[in-house]
Amino acid sequence: MAGVSVYELDPVTFRLKTEITAEKATWQRSQHKWVYQNGWRRDVLGSARENFAPFKSTTFPELDEPPSYFLKEIKLDKQMNYQELEAYINDLKQSGFDTVHLRVQLHKKFSVPLFALIMAMISAPFAFLVGNRGAMGGIGASIGVMIAYLAIGQLFEQIGNVNHLPPPIAAWSPDAVFSLVGMYLLLKMRS
Repeated sequence: MAGVSVYELDPVTFRLKTEITAEKATWQRSQHKWVYQNGWRRDVLGSARENFAPFKSTTFPELDEPPSYFLKEIKLDKQMNYQELEAYINDLKQSGFDTVHLRVQLHKKFSVPLFALIMAMISAPFAFLVGNRGAMGGIGASIGVMIAYLAIGQLFEQIGNVNHLPPPIAAWSPDAVFSLVGMYLLLKMRS
């Protein structure tokens, strides 16, 4: 790395504790450390006392993050499984990024597959209601239900993405709406 600046903050007060500046830093794989060259370290010990120390070449044991820590692989939420997405969200939160959109997608990892069960609950009453209209009526009804689910799912997802609904509610609301519709149809079905 070239033109390196490292700032250590007090986690309670967020005041500067240490500042390290160097022309360059090289990763030494054998030592598992960064070697900083041509720079200085300043320890801020209080309002009046500071400790300033220039150096030609040195290492700092507390700075042991490997180069892979600084190289973030960009993946879409659809390319990650639940654990990977959850770790990615936690990493972004720690860095101070907004993760609302990703948290909605995290909950959709379970809510969307559950719709297959809900669709079965809806399809049973439709089989009896549309059964005498032929196969095309049933196919048309199932396509209509799927389009309605996608539209309502997109609506709730966008409401969740702008943080007007908590991410779990935004992801699970379409399932809740269609579950209620399915239960209503099951209860109204003649037995």
